[in-house]
Amino acid sequence: ISYFTVALSGFLRISVSFGRPTRESLRRIVDFSKYDFISKSAAQLYSWTDVLIIGYFLTSTAVGAYEVAWKVTYAATLFTSVAGSILFPNISSLYDDGHHDKIGRVVKKAIVISSLFIIPMFFGSLLYSEEILMYFFGEEYLFASLVLIIFMADKVIHGIRIGFDQALRGIGRPKRTAQAAAVGIVLNIVLNVTLVPLYGIIGAAVATTVSFAIAGALSIYFTKLYLDVSLPTREL
Repeated sequence: ISYFTVALSGFLRISVSFGRPTRESLRRIVDFSKYDFISKSAAQLYSWTDVLIIGYFLTSTAVGAYEVAWKVTYAATLFTSVAGSILFPNISSLYDDGHHDKIGRVVKKAIVISSLFIIPMFFGSLLYSEEILMYFFGEEYLFASLVLIIFMADKVIHGIRIGFDQALRGIGRPKRTAQAAAVGIVLNIVLNVTLVPLYGIIGAAVATTVSFAIAGALSIYFTKLYLDVSLPTREL
């Protein structure tokens, strides 16, 4: 019912009328989506890979604690998701209109907005990770407190990376985001298989964060090939 309500609300507010798609527009959509599917599904692939490997080497209790820590930190990406949703059509419009010089400023502003709550939440998790898990889920999950901190660091990277990923999509380069995501997914599998037997769920969290950070560095590198974009270091 809630999804139907959202869809109906959007339908009533939309200003674009229905039309017949051309063969060229369909081709462009397919070309875009086949790459975008890889990068958009990366988060789920990270999670599924981690859970499968943890379940194989460890116990179901470890899987549950790991999932809890992952879910808690995902709340930190609320502003990141909002900024990313706004950023993509904005960059696409600027690029089509030839305002390439403005894209860098838009990306930097989006990164700052995305990080506005994530960075303070990371430092808050350093102090209160055990209390968060204890209050919401119970003392049986306290052993995942370090995992929660590591995942919150991962979300800081997520807040920075979103601007560059959306910039690549907005200028019609989804293949580049797919390449970065694919490297991260493969690296995540290799690191998980290596670290989980040695360090348990902490190893899994480190594997995910490191692989995501390397994929993010690739996104930044690819973006700089096409646009003059830099990190808002002072603001961060």
